Formats: sequence, C-alpha cells, structure tokens
Amino acid sequence: MRCYRLYVLTRHERITDSLNATHASDEEALNFAEALRGAAHAVEVWLGERLIGRVGAQFELA
Repeated sequence: MRCYRLYVLTRHERITDSLNATHASDEEALNFAEALRGAAHAVEVWLGERLIGRVGAQFELA
C-alpha cells in the first residue's frame, strides 16, 4: 500500500482541499480521485514528487 496525496482544484488552478489516501496501485488512486471529484474542476493525484495523474479538466494556463 502506498500513501497518495490528492489535491482538489478550482477552474483557476487553486487548491480547495487536499487529503492523504492509501491505495494499492496508481489505478486505484485515480479511481478514488474520480469518485472524489464530484463537482470540482479537477483532482490531481501525487505520489511523493511524482504526478500520477489528473482527473477532470486539463490544465489552464490563463
């Protein structure tokens, strides 16, 4: 089991919430992020300094 860090983001790329979650795989962590997302713009899943993936909208640089 690995401890992932999840960040819930607004459409302006601001973090509105974060949490730690333990999962057996990257895929399991991403599925959890999808369920967590709800009405949020996006959720990023990190393992240490490595971005595992982003669920929801793509990055906005504006």
